Amino acid sequence: MNTSKSPVSPSTTRRRENTIEVSIRDLEQFFNTIDPSPFHEKDLDHDLEEFIVSWATEYPLNEPIRLVVHLQMLLPDTDAHAVIERAVHNYFAYKTHLNDREFRNLLREGRISLVIGLSFLALCLSSAEVLAGFEVPGTKVLQESLTICGWVAMWHPMETYLYRWWPLRREGRVFRKLSAIPVEVDIPTLRLRAPQNEPPGDFPFDGLASWTLSQFSFCKSSVSALRNRIALRLMNQRRAKEADQCGEILQANPC
Repeated sequence: MNTSKSPVSPSTTRRRENTIEVSIRDLEQFFNTIDPSPFHEKDLDHDLEEFIVSWATEYPLNEPIRLVVHLQMLLPDTDAHAVIERAVHNYFAYKTHLNDREFRNLLREGRISLVIGLSFLALCLSSAEVLAGFEVPGTKVLQESLTICGWVAMWHPMETYLYRWWPLRREGRVFRKLSAIPVEVDIPTLRLRAPQNEPPGDFPFDGLASWTLSQFSFCKSSVSALRNRIALRLMNQRRAKEADQCGEILQANPC
C-alpha cells in the first residue's frame, strides 16, 4: 500500500484544497481483514487510518481536504466509490462518537479528582495550622510536609484541566472533519486496441494477454523444474536402495 501527499503550488493558495492520496491493490487492503463485518461497517486498516489521521492533523482545520484512493484492481459489479466513501464516513463518525465519550469521561474524572484534591489540600493545611500551636521539635518539618502533600494532590486535576483536554478535543474535531470528507476513487481502466487486420469487436487485451502468457510460461518452467527435481530424488533413492541390497547379498554370500 502506497500513500502520498499531493503538493499544492503557492499559486493555488487562495482556493487551496488539501489532498490525501492513497494507493491500494484491492478493496481488501483498505479494511481490517480481522473484522468480519460487512464492508461499510468494517474498521479501516490500522496503517491506513494512521496515515489519513496524521495528514488530516497536519492540515489546518479550517481548510478543506479530500481523499483520493487509487485502486489497482476491482471485482466486477462492485461500486468501489460507494463502498469506500461509506466505510470512511461510518468509521470516522464512530471514532468521533468514541472521542466525545472519552472527552466526557475525562471531564468527569477531572471533576472528581478536583473535589478529592481540594478536600485533601484543605485537610493538610488545617492540620498544619493545628501543628503550629505546638512547641515540639520537628513540628515545623511536619507543617511543611503536610503543605507539600496537599499541593501535590492537586497535580492530577490541574494536569487534566490545563493540558489533557485540548489534544483530545482537537483529535475529535479531526475525526468529525474526516467523517464528512469528500472521497474520490481512481480506477485505471484497461485500454483496448483493435489491430488493423482484425474486424472490429475482436479487441485483444494487450497488456492482460502478455501478462497472462508470461505467467503461464513461468508456471510451466517451474513445474518442469519441480518434476526434474522429483525424478532425480527418486533415482537417488533407488540407487541407494540397490546399493543396500548388494551389500546385504555380499554379507550373506562372502567369497
